Amino acid sequence: MELWKEEGFLFSGADYSRRLLELVRSAKRSVRIESYIFELDERGRELLDELGRAGERGVKVRLIVDAIGSPQWWRPDFLALLKRHVRMRVFGRPRDLVREAFRLMLRGRIVRAWNTLRKFQLRDHRKVAIFDAEVGLVGSANIGMHFDEWRETAVELRGPGVAALKASFVRSWRFAARERVPGGESEPRCPEVRSNFTPAERRRVNRQFVASVRATERRLWITTAYFHPRPKLLLALSHALKNGVDVRILVPRHSDISWFPWLSRTAFAGLMARGARVFEYDGAMLHAKTTLFDRTALVGSRNMNYRSFMHDLELDVELDSEVAVGTLERQFEEDCRRSVELTRAAIRHLQPLAYLVSLGLTPLKRWL
Repeated sequence: MELWKEEGFLFSGADYSRRLLELVRSAKRSVRIESYIFELDERGRELLDELGRAGERGVKVRLIVDAIGSPQWWRPDFLALLKRHVRMRVFGRPRDLVREAFRLMLRGRIVRAWNTLRKFQLRDHRKVAIFDAEVGLVGSANIGMHFDEWRETAVELRGPGVAALKASFVRSWRFAARERVPGGESEPRCPEVRSNFTPAERRRVNRQFVASVRATERRLWITTAYFHPRPKLLLALSHALKNGVDVRILVPRHSDISWFPWLSRTAFAGLMARGARVFEYDGAMLHAKTTLFDRTALVGSRNMNYRSFMHDLELDVELDSEVAVGTLERQFEEDCRRSVELTRAAIRHLQPLAYLVSLGLTPLKRWL
C-alpha cells in the first residue's frame, strides 16, 4: 500500500501561509497545527481568524506553539481563541516546568523534579499541520509576515501515512496540555516519519541519519539553515567523500543569526579539502531543510546542528517517489545558481575570523 502521495511543494514562507489558509477554510472535521514560531502580526492574525471561523462551524481545532519561539502569546489571546472553540497550548513554558518540578519536589520525587527542569532545553521546533486526518503539511516554514520572503521547503501529503503525523501531534499535545488523550501509539510504526520525541527516539533517528549518509553511493545534497554538525556526522560526510560521493552543502549567505555562517565555515574547511562543494545562497534567508540521497529525500524541520540532533523536537518525512525527488533536485540546482560557491582560497581567507568565532562559541556548541 502506498504510504502517501505528494500533492506538491511550497518553496517560500508566503506560499506556505497561503496554503495553510486554504486548507483551514476547506477543513470539515479537524485542524491540528504545530509551529515553533507563530507571530501575532497581520499574517498570524489572519490565520487565527480563519481558525476561529473553523471552530465556530464545528471543526475540531488544536494549535501548539513553542514558548521560546513564540513568546508574545498572552492569556487574552488564549481566551479569545477558546471563545471561538479553538484550543491552543504553549509547549515548554518555563513557569509550567518550574511549577511541575516544585510539585514533584514537595512529593519527594527529586529525580523526576530534576528531569523536569532539564526539559528547559526541550523545544518544539516542528512545523506541521494536519487537516481532517487526511492532508498533512510538513516542512521548515514558520508563521508570520517576517517569513514571507524566506526560502522554505514544505510538502503537502495525502494518504494513510498522514495518520503518523497526527499521532506525532497527539504526543506533543499530551506534553504541552498535560492531559491524557487517545492516539499517538502508532507513530513509531511508520519509519518514513522521522520523529524524535524521547531521548531514545532522538538517538535512533540520529543513528538512522548517519547510517543513511554512510550508505550513500552517488550523491548527497544537503540544504540547511544552520550547519554545525556533530563529530559523528562529520565523520560520515568524510566517509562519503572518500568513497567518491558528490557531496554538496547549501547554506544561507545572509543568516538571521549573523554569526552562524562563521561557525559553519570552520567545518567547511575540512570537508572542502576532501572534495565537498559548498554554496552560500545569495538571496533572502535560506531556511529550508532537505537532504537528497541517491534515490530518496528528507524534508522537514531538522537543521544540521547540535540543537536539532540533541535537544529539539523535529519532524522529517522520507520521500521516495521519482517525481518528488526530481522536484527537489531541480530546486536544489536552481538554488545553487542563485548562490556563491565557496572556494578553498576564500575559506583560507576567512578561516582566522571563523576560528575565532568558533573558539568563542565552542563551550556552547551543545546548545547551538
